[in-house]
Amino acid sequence: TSCWEGAGGKHLPLLFTLACLALLGVRWARGRGAWRRDLGLGPHPRKAMDFAFGAFLGLLAMLAVFGVEWACGWLRPGPFDPSGPGNLDVLPAMAAVAFWEELRFRGIELAGLRSLLPTWAALALSSAAFGAAHALNANASWLSIAGNAADGLVYGYAFLASGAIWLPAGLHAAWNIVQGPILGLPVSGYAEGGLLHPVVSGPALLTGGAYGPEAGLLGLASRFLILALLWATLRTRCPNPLRGTAAKELPC
Repeated sequence: TSCWEGAGGKHLPLLFTLACLALLGVRWARGRGAWRRDLGLGPHPRKAMDFAFGAFLGLLAMLAVFGVEWACGWLRPGPFDPSGPGNLDVLPAMAAVAFWEELRFRGIELAGLRSLLPTWAALALSSAAFGAAHALNANASWLSIAGNAADGLVYGYAFLASGAIWLPAGLHAAWNIVQGPILGLPVSGYAEGGLLHPVVSGPALLTGGAYGPEAGLLGLASRFLILALLWATLRTRCPNPLRGTAAKELPC
């Protein structure tokens, strides 16, 4: 989930998305871009490879978080749940939600902001908006908002450097699926269970506590690991994805 609840904030994320879509509409009306390319849905020779690479990074990062917590004694994996494979029924839905969020937050919001702002500023603002959109999730905190904003930074960089939505969509989907239905950790504040039933006893500042790894310093560090791997892998394809000024095409 990524919408605010409660009076006053309930509709703000949607209004922000619609405002960014309006910016894109103006851009398209002036003939300054193509809607499929701007949304990250245009022809792309590496769709499958980028999605698979993103999924690999998400899997790697979440297993690293889980493994470090286990090695440090902050987590016990718990028993394998014999009924757990039933939880895997939610995988297609979780993948679809991840794709929708990438289309919304990167394809519409980041691209829309970039039609008005320099790329680096659009990335920063869209990442902050992504963090704020999770502000009223269950068990949210200032650190969880910062963690989700860091998610937005990673997904946004992947979007810009790859030139399409497939890499961040694979990364986002794998992060959530491995975290929740497989390892049994809370996903953005919501615990639905998984194949494992871990018991987290380490400091919430490091593990994220009831919100999940997004609200912990260890999870935050994993975002920068992903960012470094993305930079190392994509720098030859797109040396500087943060270049550009207002109303120009996506950089790569």
